[in-house]
Amino acid sequence: MTNSLIKGVKAFYRVNPTYDVCPSCKASGSLQRSHSRNLREKFVSKLSFHKYYRCKQCGWRGAIRIIRFTQASITIILFYLLLIFGIGFITQQILKRLL
Repeated sequence: MTNSLIKGVKAFYRVNPTYDVCPSCKASGSLQRSHSRNLREKFVSKLSFHKYYRCKQCGWRGAIRIIRFTQASITIILFYLLLIFGIGFITQQILKRLL
C-alpha cells in the first residue's frame, strides 16, 4: 500500500511565476522578480514560500507562492504525519509500561 501511495509523487514542486498571469491585469508572462522593500518583506521572502513580483504591464506588485502542493502531495504529507504521531504514541505507551 505504501509503495503505491508514494511512487512518483513529490511532496511539493517549485514553480516559476514569471510565466504565470498577473493577478491584476491577467497579462501572461509579464511578471518579474521584485526586491524586498522593508524588513517585513524580507521576513516573508526568507521564512515562507512567497517571493515578491511586479507586473511589467500594469505595475501590480505583490507576493506570489513559489512552492505549490497537489492533492496527492497533501495526502502523502498527512500520511507521514499520521505515521509519526502513531509511532510516537506507541513508543510512549511502551515506555510507560517499562518504566
